[in-house]
Amino acid sequence: MNAYPSSAGIAVYFRNVTERKQAEAERERLLQELERERTQFKAVLQQMPAGILIAEAASEKLVLANEQAKKIVGYDFEESHELEDYAPITPFQAFRPDGQIYAPDEYPLPRSLRMGEVIANEELELRYEDGSRTVIAVNSSPILDKQGQILAAVVIFQDITERQQTETLLQQQREALENQQKWLEMVLDLMPTPTIFIEPETARVTFSNRIANELAGGDLPKNKSLDEYADAYYCTDANGDRIPTERMPAVLIAQRERLENYEVNWYTPGGIRPTLCWGEILPAMYGHPAIGIGMFQDVTRLKQIEENLRQTEERLQLALSSAQIFAWDMDLRTQQVVCSPNAVEIWGIHTGSTEAFHALMHPDDVQPLLQAVEQAIAGDPFFLTSTE
Repeated sequence: MNAYPSSAGIAVYFRNVTERKQAEAERERLLQELERERTQFKAVLQQMPAGILIAEAASEKLVLANEQAKKIVGYDFEESHELEDYAPITPFQAFRPDGQIYAPDEYPLPRSLRMGEVIANEELELRYEDGSRTVIAVNSSPILDKQGQILAAVVIFQDITERQQTETLLQQQREALENQQKWLEMVLDLMPTPTIFIEPETARVTFSNRIANELAGGDLPKNKSLDEYADAYYCTDANGDRIPTERMPAVLIAQRERLENYEVNWYTPGGIRPTLCWGEILPAMYGHPAIGIGMFQDVTRLKQIEENLRQTEERLQLALSSAQIFAWDMDLRTQQVVCSPNAVEIWGIHTGSTEAFHALMHPDDVQPLLQAVEQAIAGDPFFLTSTE
């Protein structure tokens, strides 16, 4: 209401301000609600486990630094300073992973605030005057209005010093184990015994030494699944029947079965190789996982010798039978006698004691026979005696 003097007296003017009063009340309510939300938001930021810094674009000043930020970097940020003013007063210098130092305008927060850059997981190493170091992982982003203009920028960071130290230690351990593995493989390559490493359960062959590769006729197939075994490896048993995958030596070892003198005929590019297999699971120890160890012996030459001996024995028996004579061996320690098979037809004996053998002879022939044995023991290359 407004009143003014006039010639007729006083002029009074009225205006309805109800809507204005309501608008002012609504504005006050909104301001109070905004302040309450701002207080709540600030309280939440203060309790977050990550460090948070917020700077406004208009003044390029820091407007919020939560407690965790101060705790992580060891510096009590004073708000309302311009960002570049902190560089000379903070107790640390920041370095990139390649060792280059950060210039004041190269920190993530100024880059987001001035250029709108979005930064994810950028690592900074903070080096302090006392020689200590802290590594932080930083995420930074601008805060935009509806028109896309930068209003502010926020940076969130975490202390990853302990995690990085753990990762470094694990990496060093991995490298040490890998070096040990390489050293072991080099040693095994020098050994004359074909040897392979087998992954438990899966039966994948992960390593074969040089002599095992030679036995396989080239590079022994590795990392083959059970479904691929039939195409990668072909072995038969003593009867010539193909050995199924579940009975292959490496599969049995992978299933924790201990093998000793397991015989297979291994078909390789170099031919069929009669092979004896040994193996078992070596349990996890000294930082290494459990591993199957398989070893082989190529018995091709031994089989050839056995076959030659068998044929020689057959020819000898044929000659003895044709000449109506027999041969015998006497073990002087056990006093046991073993005669050729045809002795059964002639004397009715194949094996027995020396007493039983002598009992079959004429009494007059026993002494000459014993003398002949003594001459043979003395090294006489030839002696002759006859018995009845």
